[in-house]
Amino acid sequence: MVERTLRACRFESWRIVSLIGVAGGLVLAWKEGVEVQIVSKKEYYIAVTVKDLSNGLNWGLIGVYLNTNEQVRAGQFQELSATIQQMQNEMIVMGDFNAIVSQEEKRGEGLKSWSSISNFNNFIDGSSLMDLGMVVRNFTWSNKRRGEKQILERLDRVLVSNSWLHTFPTNTVTRIQENGSDHAPLLLDTSPQIEKSKRRFKFQQRWCGVEVIRGVITEAWNSYFEGSAMFVLAQKLKLCRHRLVQWQQISKFNSKAYIEEILKKLEELRETGINGGIEVEELENMLEDTYGREESYWKEKSRIKWLKEGDNNTKFFHQSFQSWVRRNKIWKLEWNDGSFATSRADIALVAEEYFRDIFSSTNSTDPEVEFEDFLPKVSSAMNRRLLWPVSLE
Repeated sequence: MVERTLRACRFESWRIVSLIGVAGGLVLAWKEGVEVQIVSKKEYYIAVTVKDLSNGLNWGLIGVYLNTNEQVRAGQFQELSATIQQMQNEMIVMGDFNAIVSQEEKRGEGLKSWSSISNFNNFIDGSSLMDLGMVVRNFTWSNKRRGEKQILERLDRVLVSNSWLHTFPTNTVTRIQENGSDHAPLLLDTSPQIEKSKRRFKFQQRWCGVEVIRGVITEAWNSYFEGSAMFVLAQKLKLCRHRLVQWQQISKFNSKAYIEEILKKLEELRETGINGGIEVEELENMLEDTYGREESYWKEKSRIKWLKEGDNNTKFFHQSFQSWVRRNKIWKLEWNDGSFATSRADIALVAEEYFRDIFSSTNSTDPEVEFEDFLPKVSSAMNRRLLWPVSLE
């Protein structure tokens, strides 16, 4: 039955972990365009390595369906951790974990045991994984009941390593509507269509020590404008922003690109047998300075203030920034009819409609009627004194 369905869906190959009685069972299927190698499998997981033939990228994937029993699941977490460490790839671990990371991931009667929550969080942290979250709804499992007896939980998710997230930074996980099952399917898209928006200008801290920047700002600030003081200030700020953007576009201040250029020059010198001397020393000093600027840039974007610069924390700051972006991105907004808007245009319409409603009057009657019973606190004599012209006395 399963294989007939897979063929009907035009899958090229698959691996199946059979049911144990009426529980469990896993299917991993793939189409052409990828090479899949089975690393290991048990009754609750399939571990594979995947190679994308279109770009040559490799990563590890573990599909899971963990036990509902907390003690059994704790042992499965330990085995999965060992498998992840053994594979040493950019990793995805996804499926039904039968566990939640906090009580907020459950709605309905009863609470999950704190030991179950702690075990799951320890597995995620110990394996250096990150939850990608999901778009549309907050729960993936339902007991299919209504009213007070309904229970909703987020049992399914996609966990990834930091290195995988660095390779696929613009990914999305979408919860698809369930049909017949008590679980909702999840769709991971590694290259979704990104709606580009106009980037907001922001002065970067790493520019402060650049002499050219001082000249760009001085020239723009000394420009002459006519008008009020606030108008002149606004125009000077605007001109400074435009000049800095122009400078940024033509300068070689992209730290990442500049680092690659310096490393290439050093490698060329070393291939010719030059491992020391003034030229190598100058390039190494430039490389150290550029690494410092790159770290400063990602620290500023990540909003992390408790680590000092100079400790080679560039990768940490970059990952912190990516995590911050995912947390703060508006993935969806709910319409009045309960459906969800997920595209940028629809999200904007939901927000616009919401604020229009709360700032629009629903009662067009004269408001003066409501103030008729209010007694005045300022007498006529007090009002005349308040309106007297101001004098030096």
